[in-house]
Amino acid sequence: METANEPGAGPVQTAQTQSTLTAEQQAAASEGFNMLFSTRRPRDAAAGVSSGLKSIVKGVIAGAATLVAAPVMGAQQEGLKGFGKGLAAGVAGAVALPVTGAVVGTAQIARGVYNTPDAIASSMDGKTWDSEERVWTSDGVNARYKKAFEAPSNQLVLDDKPYDDARARQMRAALAGGGALGIDGGVVQDTKLYDDLGVATDASQSEIKKAYYRLAKQLHPDKNPDDPEANARFQAIGQAYQVLCDPSLREQYDRHGLQVVDQQDMMDPSEFFAMLFGNEAFEYLIGETAVALAKGGEISEANMHVLQKRREAQLAVNLVALLRRYVEGDAQGFVDWAQEEALRLAKTSFGGQLLQCIGWVYRNQAEQRLGILNYNPFAKMRQHGIELQTKLKLVGAAVKAMRLQSKIAKEQAKEEEQQQHGSADVDHENKGSTSASGASSGAQPSDKAQASPRAGSNLEKEFLPAILDALFQATKIDIQRTLRRVCNAVLHDSEVEKAVWRSRAEALEVLGRIFEATGEATEKAEAASGGVTASARMEQAMRATVEKKMAEDDARHAEH
Repeated sequence: METANEPGAGPVQTAQTQSTLTAEQQAAASEGFNMLFSTRRPRDAAAGVSSGLKSIVKGVIAGAATLVAAPVMGAQQEGLKGFGKGLAAGVAGAVALPVTGAVVGTAQIARGVYNTPDAIASSMDGKTWDSEERVWTSDGVNARYKKAFEAPSNQLVLDDKPYDDARARQMRAALAGGGALGIDGGVVQDTKLYDDLGVATDASQSEIKKAYYRLAKQLHPDKNPDDPEANARFQAIGQAYQVLCDPSLREQYDRHGLQVVDQQDMMDPSEFFAMLFGNEAFEYLIGETAVALAKGGEISEANMHVLQKRREAQLAVNLVALLRRYVEGDAQGFVDWAQEEALRLAKTSFGGQLLQCIGWVYRNQAEQRLGILNYNPFAKMRQHGIELQTKLKLVGAAVKAMRLQSKIAKEQAKEEEQQQHGSADVDHENKGSTSASGASSGAQPSDKAQASPRAGSNLEKEFLPAILDALFQATKIDIQRTLRRVCNAVLHDSEVEKAVWRSRAEALEVLGRIFEATGEATEKAEAASGGVTASARMEQAMRATVEKKMAEDDARHAEH
């Protein structure tokens, strides 16, 4: 019976496999096509022209790239024969891709023109364009907020289980250490961290905290600007405190030593980046940036999408509240508050630059809304120009950082090679002389090697600013994109009268100009005083992160 069924099973399984493969190949081809050419529904004629031109340009570039790359790849795989095949494929691609781009581009322009009447009518009715769903929606700010946090499609999912309030409380408790574990009386395997703070291995939390405060005041970089050893010790006591003040980490350290602690995150990367780029103070304006979330650990694309929708919904509610004072008639009170708030924010890390970034988006979006028929093409063009400029700066900073990293690696390899040759020369000299003279002759090269500055030290000093610049440019791109959507929701809120839209736009323009002016003044003042170094920014962020953790520990212990 089994033997009779086996021959018949083969063709069925083969056909199913072929069908599956075909479906997978079709899906991959469709995804690749959509990545290359813009086929999403355009909002109106302007969006259709923009989408169409992008597809045409991409088709031409892809065709040219195929013409060059295909013969090279063919030659690498099959030599001269492969070169001929690749050339034929390249020529075909050079013809087909631009034609496809032109067809898709023309279709997108036509779709945009066709959708324009509906776009005008929807806009006049108070609807807003959902750039993700590609539809016009009547949801206002409050409705979007409720949908972002309550709709089933917008729920975070971890381990195939919903991230609800109960799960959130459970995770917060786990991250906080889960209660007082304390010292179990066992033998401490490593005392380095205790030695760094100058406390006994059975020291209480209060003793550890007092020791850290005392040493932090003594070793603070501001009090020891020319002492690199003090700076290194300041960082060491910060690491020691982070471990020993956490009951769970302290228990692991006592049992297993530094090898276990090294595997732990000494600080929450997302909090560190929030402190580094001033996000903590600016959170009610920009939320938690994508850069900070990405550094905080692996988050699935689906959860990132949900978090971004929640971020935009929350920021829209916040912005409506901030503008309400002006909308309700207290214009001078609004201006006074905005000026005072801008000065407060300017004191944070990257505060001047963040104020200019936020202020520009606010002012630009307001100008677009206050244009004739609620549209200002010149403001729209300036928006695209600034966003392109930021992207180019990001590329430039990233390329610079990569080049410096490559140079540093080469210099370090060169140093290691020189040190190996130096130690070999010392051994040779020691063998050819008496023990006394050998020790003397051997010490001189070693002292010279230690006294000579590292060849790559200057490169390393350049590398940190380049990395910070690249990260900040990426943060700016994220902020610009997010706030543009937030402003669009606030200035096209279907839950209020259209007269309120204009009042909000006027308030937003005022706020934007104040933020821009304060940010620019802050940048000029910092430049006149010599500027803030990249290492200083990192140290400030590290101190702020540690201080925040200490405050959270104090609050947690107070509850118990």
